[in-house]
Amino acid sequence: MLKSLPIGYEDIREIVDKKLYYVDKSLMIKELLGRGGKVNLFTRPRRFGKTLNMSMLRRFFELEYDQYGNHIDHHDIFQDMKISFCGEKYLSELGAYPIIR
Repeated sequence: MLKSLPIGYEDIREIVDKKLYYVDKSLMIKELLGRGGKVNLFTRPRRFGKTLNMSMLRRFFELEYDQYGNHIDHHDIFQDMKISFCGEKYLSELGAYPIIR
């Protein structure tokens, strides 16, 4: 079965939930953690996936709670992505930080 293209989608959660076509760029997380930079600047041309990549980073790092105070687990988003096979060093960062956006 062919997957649909995620035209107009900006949230990695929607793309995974709807099983849309997605090029796995999750190793960018490993690269960011490996660099250890205090600040990172993401510059890309228009229509190059900046918003979707930022959504992926937010969903990976964010310590998120629903309206009732229950922790929202994002492990299912990344279970089949390359970052999930890079070891506990990286997976321990999943859902570990409050994110302000």
